[in-house]
Amino acid sequence: LIQPYALFGGGYMGSDLSGADAGDRDYDGDGGFGRVGGGVEFYFWPFLALDAGVTYVIPAGDVGDLDVLSIHWGALYRF
Repeated sequence: LIQPYALFGGGYMGSDLSGADAGDRDYDGDGGFGRVGGGVEFYFWPFLALDAGVTYVIPAGDVGDLDVLSIHWGALYRF
């Protein structure tokens, strides 16, 4: 069984970065973010699957420059 999925949501994001880790800028603040993404699960049995997907986080407010693209893969067990 192949199960595609989409995701979306929102939340809160805070940052306190300074020095060499932040390059030439200091990031200190907070704000909201939106999250969109999707992926696919490949089921071998009803309880065991492989998963691959991508998620993009779109921040707003003081952390507006800290957008993130996350690519993931792994296995999952449903019980």
